[in-house]
Amino acid sequence: INAEYMGFGCRNEDEYLFKQEIQQYIEKGIITKAFVGYSRLPGMPKRYVQDVLYENRELVSELIVNKGACIYVCGSVSVEDGIEQSLYKIFLQHNRFPPSVAFQYVQRLRLVKRFQVDVFGVTFDFQKEISCFQDMWTSPHLREIIERNIISDWDHNPPPTIPPATSKKP
Repeated sequence: INAEYMGFGCRNEDEYLFKQEIQQYIEKGIITKAFVGYSRLPGMPKRYVQDVLYENRELVSELIVNKGACIYVCGSVSVEDGIEQSLYKIFLQHNRFPPSVAFQYVQRLRLVKRFQVDVFGVTFDFQKEISCFQDMWTSPHLREIIERNIISDWDHNPPPTIPPATSKKP
């Protein structure tokens, strides 16, 4: 049986969208648990969804590393960045991965479609990015740096194997 966890961030209780529906999904067993981070509660420190993710690092690590869980992020580009940083920190500190392996693990989650995002607040110049990527690989100096610092590191610290996503419940 698959467990479905949900992280949600909003400013306060009034902005907790679909709260009743989410509670019904929990009661019906569709969602196992919902974690909420409020960023604007009076007298309380800001707590974003990425903070909630990190606070639950043992569960997150177990689900991703050992159970093949997927992560879906919707929101602003800053939410995506925050979630990615929290994942990196979890793999670095909780799982004790070396920095390059923690970074590669997050990137491989993206590559095998286990970390997917739907974000707003960013513009993307596709031609500029492709040009930059091509320049990077055609520049002998940059290519040497990448091969020396990332690819050659795999000989000493191979990235963990990331299994494909597990099937979702019907």
